[in-house]
Amino acid sequence: MARHKLILLVTILLGYCFRSEGQESATIYYDKSWKVVSEDSFTYYRKASLNYPELTLEGVVKDYHSNGKLVMVGNYKDGKKHGKFDFFNLEGTLLASIEFRNDQPDGLWNSFDSKRNILLSARIEEDRIQLLKLPKIGNIGLDDGKTRMIEYDVKTPEFIYRTRDAKVYGKLKGGLMVGKWKYTGKFGITLFSEKFKDGKFESGTIHVGPSKKAYEGVRLDKFIYHDEVLLKLKNTSRIRSGDKDSDLLSFPIIYFDNPEVASDWKKQRVERLRQPLHSLQFDTTSFVSTVDCGPVYTIVDTPPTFPGGMQGFYSFLGQNLKYPRQAQRMGVEGRVFVKFIVHPDGKVSNVEVAKGIGAGCDEEAARLIWQSSGKWIPGSQNGQKKCVALIQNILFKYSN
Repeated sequence: MARHKLILLVTILLGYCFRSEGQESATIYYDKSWKVVSEDSFTYYRKASLNYPELTLEGVVKDYHSNGKLVMVGNYKDGKKHGKFDFFNLEGTLLASIEFRNDQPDGLWNSFDSKRNILLSARIEEDRIQLLKLPKIGNIGLDDGKTRMIEYDVKTPEFIYRTRDAKVYGKLKGGLMVGKWKYTGKFGITLFSEKFKDGKFESGTIHVGPSKKAYEGVRLDKFIYHDEVLLKLKNTSRIRSGDKDSDLLSFPIIYFDNPEVASDWKKQRVERLRQPLHSLQFDTTSFVSTVDCGPVYTIVDTPPTFPGGMQGFYSFLGQNLKYPRQAQRMGVEGRVFVKFIVHPDGKVSNVEVAKGIGAGCDEEAARLIWQSSGKWIPGSQNGQKKCVALIQNILFKYSN
């Protein structure tokens, strides 16, 4: 009996010690462009299980519109799409059903009309594509061995912005894509072309821009009929995007169901926001704001200002700037552009050098912005203080 109690106690302790590692259920909020935001202002939200602390999606994931309508359901494995995914519009109508493996379409791809009739059906295996059904054409004769010209309408791909719809032209033999396929936009202008042999992709070329550009792998835009599906497929499966433009994306706002994990993640976010791009020789703890931003604005009614305006900011720089010795020895001069976020309490976070000149000047510019924390007059939108992203240049000009 004592042995059983000991085993139970050890099991409980191990479970307690490692409860923050493993799968954790969470809710993540997104804006209309599917960027992570706070729950105060969102267009979509995701219910998911995450491998913690890796932050990779695992198992069934469901995405909803703010009105509560399901817009996507699918399965992830180690942060990658793996299995069947269904996409819906805001009325709950099924738009497309796609099978994935290792984050790439692999299997059946079906697009539907408003009555759930199949518009297009294709079987995709790596770069081998077999079309089964097309709009206005119907089922493809897979066993007749005939070669036929195919034309159908699709949505404009991501890299085209001046035209709305496009057409796809090409040859099929037994349902397999063969020869040269073209993707044309307005006035019949070729946007990109691809070569196939027995359904296998061989090469692709983008024709938009001053020069042609080759690419590898099939552009799957040709199978997309709905804006909602196109938008979803552009989004990464990862939660931690690694986007260099914002630590709020690298360390996003995630609402974990487990209160201990939620607290741990919040501490990690605060600690990360205390770190500038370059390692500095002073503690930024007293400078950084602990106020959670939520949405970060770039344009507001009243932008953040430094007391005394730009003249006051230049005066602050003149009193505190320490010209790096390395830059003095090397004769390095120029402007360093620093990005940062001003919080409602006048403190800063996310200090990053957008464009530097090296020789210690980048680090010094970042240090100065951190030192200015708490002195800023916050920006506001509609009379309310908001987190606002700024970019400021600091001039380094050495004079004996």
